[in-house]
Amino acid sequence: MKRKLSGLVLAYLRILARVALKLNKPQIIGIAGTAGKSSTRNAMEAVLKDHFIVKTVHGNSETGVPLGILGIEVSGYGILSWFIMLIRAPFGLFYLAGTQYLIAEMGIDEPDPPKNMGYLLSILKPEIAIYLNEGSVHTMQFEKKARGKKFRTEQEKIDFFVSQLAEEDAKIITQSNCQIGIYNNDDKFVKKALTNFSSDKAQLLTFGSAKQNNASYKSYSVDLTGTRFVIEVEKKQYFLHFKNFILPQTYQENFAAVILVACEFGLSIEKIEASLEKNFSLPPGRSSLFEGIHESVIIDSSYNASKIATLSFIDLMKTLKLKNNRPTIFVFVDMREIGSGEAYEHEEIAKAIKVVF
Repeated sequence: MKRKLSGLVLAYLRILARVALKLNKPQIIGIAGTAGKSSTRNAMEAVLKDHFIVKTVHGNSETGVPLGILGIEVSGYGILSWFIMLIRAPFGLFYLAGTQYLIAEMGIDEPDPPKNMGYLLSILKPEIAIYLNEGSVHTMQFEKKARGKKFRTEQEKIDFFVSQLAEEDAKIITQSNCQIGIYNNDDKFVKKALTNFSSDKAQLLTFGSAKQNNASYKSYSVDLTGTRFVIEVEKKQYFLHFKNFILPQTYQENFAAVILVACEFGLSIEKIEASLEKNFSLPPGRSSLFEGIHESVIIDSSYNASKIATLSFIDLMKTLKLKNNRPTIFVFVDMREIGSGEAYEHEEIAKAIKVVF
């Protein structure tokens, strides 16, 4: 009974969301990957909102995406909260009226609907699709694809699960009929998942460390006053300075992807730099900086954790340790939904911590 009711709720929300998109016709920017989706969404909104009418979808799941399209914030998950949200849903059909660009995170948990990319693409199909990276978070449900398969090492097993996750995430480009696909050319799982993809319709753009990419990383520096990035696109260098934001180097992925989109929309270097530096923000619990006792510094990244994000913050800690003499404390949470590789992945994090400290 519960499964049938859940199916009816999902169908109801999906239909209303699809009607809302058809009525209002915003251009959709979709973001997929293990780490950095919310930060990329915020950076994208920061650049575009000064120049266009933009709205963002703050949920990224099979329920969060349609509710976001209808302009409904999730206030709780109890029966009463859901009843109120479902009653309000039809009144959100014109929430996107006048919106030029809709920015949506598209997160997956499983290979099967409704928690996979295929299901999310049945609700919305982005004209611009961004694929950031891939890691072991959410691979637990993909273990069913390895029944009977033997692995020589724990790393080989985890890599297999991540590659299966990557194939599903890659559908944001391969099965969305997008006009522009933007992806991380440094990530081996992302590259492998897109190896055989070709399309007469989609223009593919890459970001990464090599200068041959459409967006390449030039420099990065961080201290307790802020973070600086230099990113090059078409031989033009973008200088980004985020005061009071202590960001790991991996954030260059987020900003490179955003700059590529902004360039496609015809925004100048000056407008992109100014809007990013003025408007960019992070949700609480993501690289939030606090002053601690005894002149210590606390970096709060306790919102959630993946191996990619945690390793990047450990590298950040190493950099800060070399640059200042103040005690620096990094707060993060455990990595979940890794499945049988959970112990191995946490041991790898422990080894990285030991190297720094």
